[in-house]
Amino acid sequence: MSGLIGQDVKSRSGLVRGRSGHIVQIQSNAETGSNNTTTSFMVCHNFCDITVKSTGSNILIFASPQFYIDGGSPLMECKFGFKTSSGRSATTGDYTDISGVNFTRALGHSVTGNDLFATVPLQFLWTHGQNAGTVLNVATQVKVTDGTVYNNNGTNQTSIMTLTEIAL
Repeated sequence: MSGLIGQDVKSRSGLVRGRSGHIVQIQSNAETGSNNTTTSFMVCHNFCDITVKSTGSNILIFASPQFYIDGGSPLMECKFGFKTSSGRSATTGDYTDISGVNFTRALGHSVTGNDLFATVPLQFLWTHGQNAGTVLNVATQVKVTDGTVYNNNGTNQTSIMTLTEIAL
């Protein structure tokens, strides 16, 4: 049964301990809400909730946020944050930064006022340290050094995040 989600990690007594590398669960969320920021971090409409099933597991975060940049030649900085309740919060202070995660992207266009649409794939394997039953909300945060960055600005812009819990 190797590779089948759920069947490899369940038994009559619950989760099997010591089955390293097996997928426990996958959660995904797609969002079309829009917001924007300049040089301060904002919480994007790129988030996902997951309830930890296995104490001591890892979570593979894969995010595919959609951005529209209006301005000069910005350096864009993205990071992941988490909180222990469900649902996105618009307040960056509600989130704890996921340690060791900071993605910087140089987005090259040199004329002020030029528009740039970008999908920025981000991924990180996170050792979260939470107990089974803990609800986690993971969200992407972004800022730029110049101009304005919009999340999901325009028609057909959708940001997607997938969280995969992996047994250690």
